[in-house]
Amino acid sequence: MPTQRFSGIVGERTHKLAGTGLRLFLALLAAMTLLAPGLGFPAAAKAQAQVPPPLVLTAAEIVAAAPAPVLTPLAPNPMIDSRPALAGLPDGTSAEFVIKGVVTAIGAGGLEWQIGIQPVFVYLSDATRVDNFPAVGDMVKVIANRTLAPGPLVADRITRTVLGPLPASVANVEMSFSFTGLVTAARKDTWTIGGNTFIVNDPAAPAAIDVGLGVGSMVTVSFTAVPAPAPAIAPVPAPAP
Repeated sequence: MPTQRFSGIVGERTHKLAGTGLRLFLALLAAMTLLAPGLGFPAAAKAQAQVPPPLVLTAAEIVAAAPAPVLTPLAPNPMIDSRPALAGLPDGTSAEFVIKGVVTAIGAGGLEWQIGIQPVFVYLSDATRVDNFPAVGDMVKVIANRTLAPGPLVADRITRTVLGPLPASVANVEMSFSFTGLVTAARKDTWTIGGNTFIVNDPAAPAAIDVGLGVGSMVTVSFTAVPAPAPAIAPVPAPAP
């Protein structure tokens, strides 16, 4: 009988210890779920990853307000340029392209120009200006416009820069932007235009600003945009031995 009573006590204690261990395991599992966003809150982590980084806007030129050109290609069925624009640009921004390369073909009765190999397709409109009589084989500089969304590149100006015939290579394409708004602050380093801050004193290329513009002026700013650098992460100190 004493032996049976001792065995019963041991069994009861074993049962209690097993229950306590299970409760500790569940508590630890819950804590890990709360501390690991990727496990506990995948939707929140995914939403955070989709937020675009802030952009640094650097002005190249500020002039009196001018409406963005509305250009329609004259050639039928123009090719669509799908180079992506940066996310987070100010609402109302339009895209401008500077294309440098050798003319490799002129089609659609002179209304479609192909620049470089793997060609960039550029189209003429009623307002396109063509300087120095460029032809196939000549080096040209093209200033073209497009909406931020994919669409045809419509030339504002085509200028022959080097007389050919020249060997063709991949054209150089630079995308910049323009925005029209009211100047609410005009500091030495930055201007605030339409609620957006633009750097105007870039050491490599300070902005060209028309005389007489300042606070209260409606202006059009041509600018470039790059993602802001990620904030530096402080190093974690090594644990003490």
